[in-house]
Amino acid sequence: RADAGDVLAIAIIGAAYNFGEGVRQDYHKANEYYLKAINHPEWNTIPANVRGEVYYNLGVSYDQGQGVRQDYHKAVEYWRKAADLGYAGAMYNLGVAYDEGSGVRQDYRNAKEYYRKAADLGYAQAMYNLGVCYERGQGVRQDYRKAVEYYRKAADLGVAQAMFNLGVMYYKGQGVRQDYRKAVEYWRKAADLGVAQAMFNLGVCYERGQGVRQDKRKAKEYYGMACDHGEQKGCDEYRDLNEKGY
Repeated sequence: RADAGDVLAIAIIGAAYNFGEGVRQDYHKANEYYLKAINHPEWNTIPANVRGEVYYNLGVSYDQGQGVRQDYHKAVEYWRKAADLGYAGAMYNLGVAYDEGSGVRQDYRNAKEYYRKAADLGYAQAMYNLGVCYERGQGVRQDYRKAVEYYRKAADLGVAQAMFNLGVMYYKGQGVRQDYRKAVEYWRKAADLGVAQAMFNLGVCYERGQGVRQDKRKAKEYYGMACDHGEQKGCDEYRDLNEKGY
């Protein structure tokens, strides 16, 4: 079908090479088929979500240098086309590009706008990044309540770092009433998903008796977990409690 010039089939073969589905993964061939599809006279007749995905994947190829020479400007160019077709992942990636100044001039306001668009389409990581924008006052006026609102939305969709940040907000009383129990609750969830800093913070809570009954053995256990997950402070605190006989 692709040889006969069916543009949708050409795009699908590009995806097959991109993800190694039914063929050996080959980014160079994937990009070849994607570009062939885009330049096809009937390109605009295929569904917008398929066109968005092709533009998005080409953007990723240029961003990562997969099968092409790395080119952040080209990546942004393709993500912009995908975003115009309503592709949430591309909106998110454009937000990150503006956040980091990758392929575009750094612009926190533009980053925030793209995160908001992606978040409105249910993109969880964009909700988390919006929370960061509001917490830090990047591209928006600093607003801890708004930060908590977006962290909560992202956490409800399983974003571990959002759970961790919510714990920090409850621990410090930023945007919410200070509540050590709630902080512990969110850090426990984040720790279960492998966030080392959450494990360390749980150790601190057990050592100090904040939000939980003081238990230095439990504290040592969490410090050990944090250490095992690469958190150097966890190793130091574990050693310290160990030397004290806990």
